[in-house]
Amino acid sequence: MPLLRAAAKLGGLWRRRAITGAAAIAVAVVAGILTLATKNNWWSYTMAVGFIAALLAYGSLLLPASTAAQNGLPPSAPEGGSNPKGT
Repeated sequence: MPLLRAAAKLGGLWRRRAITGAAAIAVAVVAGILTLATKNNWWSYTMAVGFIAALLAYGSLLLPASTAAQNGLPPSAPEGGSNPKGT
């Protein structure tokens, strides 16, 4: 998965949030398959919770960048990462 490879290069909080989002999507996909196979509505609920968890995890990755941009500050580079613009 390209997302997990990219997250491995990031540090700390960014990495944990990216991996959490990917795991939540994996849970949602498996729950969706189980919903179709078993016709059990609880798996459908689990699928919805998985997608909501992924939305929150990936949304939290965007929040620090958008908050810094509103304040007129450049977003900080992730821990151990490099700044691609060289500023």
